[in-house]
Amino acid sequence: MAKKAFWHILSEKNISLMEGVCILCGKVKISRTGKNYICNNKRRELKRKQHFKHRYGIIISENNCIPKKPNQCQICGKTTTLCLDHNHLTLKFRGWLCRSCNMGIGYFKDDITLLNNVIRYLNH
Repeated sequence: MAKKAFWHILSEKNISLMEGVCILCGKVKISRTGKNYICNNKRRELKRKQHFKHRYGIIISENNCIPKKPNQCQICGKTTTLCLDHNHLTLKFRGWLCRSCNMGIGYFKDDITLLNNVIRYLNH
């Protein structure tokens, strides 16, 4: 089960050392957010959610979680920098693709009929 941000509650904190005890993570470094202090693991979760919302318009929730990047593209298997692929209508995460595969899908506007036509053409 995924760690939920609201489970990261500090039971102890040492502000001078910026350390604390999170009930979920144990002993951790802490960060200040306004008047409050939070577990750095919670801070990373929040930053990750903000990044995906800002960059892709995707809201991460239990129904739409983003798995960690694999070592290779899920279409061609290249081991290069990977891009997040998502459905532009539903904003749901689909997978991690290399730039070429991600752009290829984009050029065909995510249209399965067009992609099937490409397959028929290549088989001709």
